[in-house]
Amino acid sequence: MRVYNLREGLSAADDMLPARFFEEPIRMPQERWDGRQLDREAFTAAIQTYYRMMGWDDAGRPRYETLLDHHIIWSGWSTRVISLSKGDRCTSMNKNLKTFLVYVGGMR
Repeated sequence: MRVYNLREGLSAADDMLPARFFEEPIRMPQERWDGRQLDREAFTAAIQTYYRMMGWDDAGRPRYETLLDHHIIWSGWSTRVISLSKGDRCTSMNKNLKTFLVYVGGMR
């Protein structure tokens, strides 16, 4: 699903809650959360922990190893992840494929 979201233009910035969740107190009378607010830093740290647990980088993109583990290396995202991680911003599929083959061959 994350590969699909990335393809459609969603990014880690879209994983954040609206500002009011951190600014307005929670209204749940007679509950322990009543009057409290979410901590933005704790929430951001939780997102980063989730990314690591899912096998994604800090920007919320699946790592090459994750795509391989889940047998979705065939997705167009795999070559883009590798190209960007290697600093190659080429647009040609042939160049992306070459980068992919070099990466798989262990020549980093």
